[in-house]
Amino acid sequence: MKMPKWAKLQKAHKRPPRNEILSTLGSPFILWILTAIFLTIGGSYFTKRQECLQNARSDINQFLKMTIEITHRRTRLLAGLETSSNPIDFLKVVRSNSYSSYKDFDGQTLESLVFERERLFPKINSRSVMGLVRRNPNDGRSMLYDLLQGGIFVKGYTDSEFQSMKADPLNNPSSIISDANSVLSHQYVPIAHYSRFHAIFFPMRSSLT
Repeated sequence: MKMPKWAKLQKAHKRPPRNEILSTLGSPFILWILTAIFLTIGGSYFTKRQECLQNARSDINQFLKMTIEITHRRTRLLAGLETSSNPIDFLKVVRSNSYSSYKDFDGQTLESLVFERERLFPKINSRSVMGLVRRNPNDGRSMLYDLLQGGIFVKGYTDSEFQSMKADPLNNPSSIISDANSVLSHQYVPIAHYSRFHAIFFPMRSSLT
């Protein structure tokens, strides 16, 4: 008996063997597992990124607040230098640790504020943020420079030192405010080592008035 034509064709074109690996990967259970893994990794990435952005906002906000507080304290020192008639009265102004702008800095010395802000410098991607006080063009350093830049002062100033600070070119509040505004107006973003995900932060700005 002859084999039907359709049977011959079916026999000539046998179905290729089934790929068990592809079949397994395409099963509903495996697809569910892969989806769960993807969602877990994606959720972890999103959480880490949000934490990174939150830390960045906190550090940048703290940096801006410290810059404003430090600048206002520096202008307060210059105002005290201008109104004081002798070094003893000026030293009382220098030793004051009361806040100028933010109460949470009350009792903290200018030196510690400067140190704490410097600790934040490496975490912020910016241009130079160090130059909030111009150097004395005469000798590069002066007692007033040390006082304004680092909050460093001596136990007592002599009359000649007091008069020298009054005549110092750094005795210029408008220059200090101008320099601070150039720093505060910069767009700050976190750099890579905030997290390995290199989060992007929206620019933050502030200014002194």
